[in-house]
Amino acid sequence: MILTIILVLWCSIFCVKGEDCVAGAVKNLRIHSNANLTWDVDPDELCDIDEFQVDIVGDGEDEFHFKVETPYVHLVFLEICEEWEFAVTPISAGVVGFKTRLVEFVPLPPDADLSLSYFNVTELAPKNVLIEWDLNNHTLGDCTLEYRVAITDRQTSTARDLYVTGTSAHLDVLSPCVPYSMAIRAVNRAHPTVEGPLKSYSFEIPPYAEDAPTLNSINIAATTVNMTFKLEDFMKNRCPILNLHVDGGNFFNLKVPVDDPFFRPPVEVNLTRLQPNSMYYFKVSVENSGVAGRVKNLNIDSVANLTWDVDPEEPCPINFFLVNAVGGNGIGVVMTSRRSYIQIIVIDYCCEYNITVKPYSNGVVGLEQNLLIDHIPIREDANLTITNFRVTQLGDTNTSLEWELAQPFHGDCNLRYQVFVLDKETSSTYNVNVTGLSIYIDTLSPCVPYIISIGALSSLPIIEGPLTNTTFDIGALPEDPPILSSVEVGTTTINMTWKLEDYMKNPCPVLSIHVDAGDYFNVTVPIKDPTNRDAVNVNLSRLQPDSMYYMEVMVVNSGGKSAPVPLAVQTLPLE
Repeated sequence: MILTIILVLWCSIFCVKGEDCVAGAVKNLRIHSNANLTWDVDPDELCDIDEFQVDIVGDGEDEFHFKVETPYVHLVFLEICEEWEFAVTPISAGVVGFKTRLVEFVPLPPDADLSLSYFNVTELAPKNVLIEWDLNNHTLGDCTLEYRVAITDRQTSTARDLYVTGTSAHLDVLSPCVPYSMAIRAVNRAHPTVEGPLKSYSFEIPPYAEDAPTLNSINIAATTVNMTFKLEDFMKNRCPILNLHVDGGNFFNLKVPVDDPFFRPPVEVNLTRLQPNSMYYFKVSVENSGVAGRVKNLNIDSVANLTWDVDPEEPCPINFFLVNAVGGNGIGVVMTSRRSYIQIIVIDYCCEYNITVKPYSNGVVGLEQNLLIDHIPIREDANLTITNFRVTQLGDTNTSLEWELAQPFHGDCNLRYQVFVLDKETSSTYNVNVTGLSIYIDTLSPCVPYIISIGALSSLPIIEGPLTNTTFDIGALPEDPPILSSVEVGTTTINMTWKLEDYMKNPCPVLSIHVDAGDYFNVTVPIKDPTNRDAVNVNLSRLQPDSMYYMEVMVVNSGGKSAPVPLAVQTLPLE
């Protein structure tokens, strides 16, 4: 009964005399690969639909408005790869129904030119490779394109495919000492079976030093130190490993051959005939087929004081205390003391330690005491000087900052790094705090000199290291392509207004805007105010009536010409 009432009410509103029926919105409005715009009428639609109002609006001033009787339109008259807003409204007996909207590109046709003009591979940093490519023909655009990059490891004959929508990609999965074959082709997503011709490249990252070895275990006695070191994973650096070097200066210098350079189990190092109660400083590095590996500074002292008290009413004579400090990294240090304090040998300041102290009386072990600490504070005399401060420009405005501590063995779990960037032109400064040894900055502008400073700051105890400074300038970069704001067409004139890239994004001096129409005309318009870039007027005169002119518009600044903007404009006929 309730359902019947609802239907009667609905029909009383929309179905009066069969003349005021308001049709519901169409369903499944979409563009197909053949550039057909189609839609479906709701199968439960009660109105008799006579026709459809189709409205198409482009990014610029192009608009199309018409009516059709069929649920489809062939969009052959629209610009390919331009974004359009489509609206379809059903009409029943002259009554306009509800509208359905869609914003979409007109896809590339199956016969679009998918050939590539170039394919470059550039090593930006060890194990960091940039690959770049571009289409040979930009006439139709690339809105429905993706690129299939095939990378083949020629040592293992394994291959992997990457699908990219842009025209570049960063690869950080390649290993030094391995020859690779790379191939790329464009694929039209609108027609997945249509692929462009293959562009190939062969590449090999040169031999590169191993990462510093990691201390895996250590056992210290009066005259011996037995250690094992973990090496870098084979898949990250496949350059053949030869030896592990332990450099103790005038005291010892060992070269330990690596028997299994592929699986790389921990390498055992045994130091013997050492002096009791003595301090030894040494460096451990890995030698591979290219160069000696980066040094791991190991300081077996790095002293932290540990104290405890003995019960004044303790009846047993205590001969010594056994102290066992086990770090969260799995490394254990065992020491003995005849007094109620000891200097703990710290291998890593930046991990949790579980410390136990056991008293011994005439060979009998007493009750142990436990202490759990999250980390050991760095020493107040720690050297927080920054060294090897590097600034690398990775892309147009993408900059990498990297640095190291002068004495990294002090640990850096309590450290943060303050980075200051000074714009020398405006004297404006901004700073950022980071906890690692690198940062990426994408806010620097071309043509601006900067002073970049960095300093280390410890929170426990509070120690501030000296600032390390460097100067940096990205250099001049071309403008982004201009954007057409307006155009007025006469019989012999074309008057255009162009918007240029924002001054804050690229403050490089803008010189002129250049219009190249080949044999017909070549116009250069000087830009008098390079900071006002919202409206640059270009006036073309003495043109032929009722003629089509094809031209390219570019902006010229101190960094060169921007990418061209293709434009076709037809003058009006004489009345």
